[in-house]
Amino acid sequence: STLNLSDSDFLNAKYFFSGSGGSVINRGTITAAAGGYVALLGAQAINEGIIVARQGAVALGAGSALTLDMQGDGLLSLAVDSAAMNVLARNKGLIQADGGYVFMTARSADALAGTVVNNGGIIQARTLAVKNGRIILDGGTAGTVEVGGTLDASAPNGGDGGFIETSGANVKMAEGTTITAAAPYGKAGKWLLDPVDITVDATLATTIQNALNGGSDVDVETAAGDGAGDITVASTVTWSTDNTLMLNAYRNIYVNEAIIAGSGGSVSLKADSTGT
Repeated sequence: STLNLSDSDFLNAKYFFSGSGGSVINRGTITAAAGGYVALLGAQAINEGIIVARQGAVALGAGSALTLDMQGDGLLSLAVDSAAMNVLARNKGLIQADGGYVFMTARSADALAGTVVNNGGIIQARTLAVKNGRIILDGGTAGTVEVGGTLDASAPNGGDGGFIETSGANVKMAEGTTITAAAPYGKAGKWLLDPVDITVDATLATTIQNALNGGSDVDVETAAGDGAGDITVASTVTWSTDNTLMLNAYRNIYVNEAIIAGSGGSVSLKADSTGT
């Protein structure tokens, strides 16, 4: 971390980091022991190399105040307590935490500051020894999350699929993005896409239907914020598996192109999510 940690907090195992530190950039290989942790914390937290924490956790956090909570038993949480200008959490390499967790989170003090969380590499948190993996990309209520590369919380060797969340004021999908929480021998995992407003354009529709066809459930939700909280389907989404697509809007859902579920597949539409 490039942020400050007071002596008293350190001695009391309270990991509260604050300040206006610079960047932490990994271009090498960092490997934790099984069940261990790797955390990069600063105004910018960037991985361009390889980070491995089997059955543990990897956290990339950007902000001016962050709390890292190491609870033992493979549990770790990271909270951004205060936003900052020009923050960035980015992965351009490989992050692998099979049977564990990967967190990328940042808070921007300026809603117009641009990208806050960006993935253009590979993040893998597959199910391992019946422990499901989780991948969280969280840009907060003002930040943009740019999703590219691969997010993999699948269970190819048995067990249930894991959980993937891409959450922010704006979520942008790059062409060729692969997202999977499939479980060929167990219960399908889920990808949660959680912006303020979202338009399912051709690029996003392709990513969604590839996830569904690959064996993952997909949940698109909008929340209250600077936008209206609408979901607009502007490109056809079609799949042939028995997986579920859920659209859950804070306000309205506009289906302007076809949604086609194959045999056994299902679609759930819920507008006005705060209503009854």
